[in-house]
Amino acid sequence: MKTNYKMLWIDDNFKTLRGDKRKFENYFKGHGITFEPIEIEQNPDEKVVEDERFLNAVNDIELDVVLIDFNMSGESGADIINHIRKNMHHYHIPILFYSGDGPQKIQEVIFKSNTTDKFNISDGIYFCDREDIFRKTQNILDSLIKKEEQPQRVRGLLMDRVSEIDAQILKVLNSDILEQLTEEQANKIKQKFILDKIKNKENNSHSLLENLVHNSLKEIVQYIINNPCQFDSHLRAELLRNVYKIVDKDKGEILSSFYNNISEEEKCLSKLRNDYAHQTEKEIGSLHTATRCKYIREETRRHLKNLENESASTNILS
Repeated sequence: MKTNYKMLWIDDNFKTLRGDKRKFENYFKGHGITFEPIEIEQNPDEKVVEDERFLNAVNDIELDVVLIDFNMSGESGADIINHIRKNMHHYHIPILFYSGDGPQKIQEVIFKSNTTDKFNISDGIYFCDREDIFRKTQNILDSLIKKEEQPQRVRGLLMDRVSEIDAQILKVLNSDILEQLTEEQANKIKQKFILDKIKNKENNSHSLLENLVHNSLKEIVQYIINNPCQFDSHLRAELLRNVYKIVDKDKGEILSSFYNNISEEEKCLSKLRNDYAHQTEKEIGSLHTATRCKYIREETRRHLKNLENESASTNILS
């Protein structure tokens, strides 16, 4: 799920669009999204398609939507749209063409261009009157945001941003910030935030052990289910794996590759998650390749399919 929307907006008179810009700002603010308009004012003496900001925008994979005035004093909107469709990296991006002459004239010009150019530039293009820019774009954005707000996308955002925050915390702790503490201050933090917490954790573990030692396996597993923060995913996966190995030996290795590396080149999902969770976006950098993305998709799908099949076919502890 995105927290920032980028809009490339090309016009030769932005003074007449201040009202629309305020509407967009309020719209995104209402969704908790930051709005990043990339406004390029067309100058008759210069080509928009040669503008550095334009080139950066159309090559930015995070660009979300493009708005273009059809009737400008220099380059025509058709020339610009033709360049975008032939050169930008993400062909699918929605583009809104608008004109004070109404959408019909724009459509005629675009469709005529398609009959003389093998490259169909009308794909993914919307048309509207200049007075209808916000309403038409809002319909497009409503559709994009609704898709972004699906639970799986929200989960992805939470995992990503919380991991990034945690990675940044580790980065700061690894800086010279500790050198700014006096010896007394350092000892106080050492005792209060590390040693005391370890001691409390040991005491809690001892108390938990005493409480669970006389419980049945089913009762202990239920406690693990009800208290997921006290037990890591490795323990839960190995628990299920060992149950499987007894119930059906052939299924005993189902989860092995979830927390054990498949090979030196192919890390298990559990370790990959830790890599992504404890490194910043920049540090992940070169490791985050299309090949790795494919591997993650295939591995997650394989494990989820196995578990979903097992969940549907048996209730091991009942």
